[in-house]
Amino acid sequence: MNWTNRPFIDYLNAVDDILERRYGVTSSDTGLEIIANSQESRQTPRRCADEISNQHELVIISNPF
Repeated sequence: MNWTNRPFIDYLNAVDDILERRYGVTSSDTGLEIIANSQESRQTPRRCADEISNQHELVIISNPF
């Protein structure tokens, strides 16, 4: 799926879903700038969530993938 052509809210919701299921956090805990930059860089929501987890040293609570 090409996420660059989708509305930001769709991309944000996809990233939030991954963050919440895997790490128990959402973008309100981590910030929106990295998410906006990731969408502009054509990264998938999962890759974005991985970057956020690395940046904030998040611990996996569940691995739904």
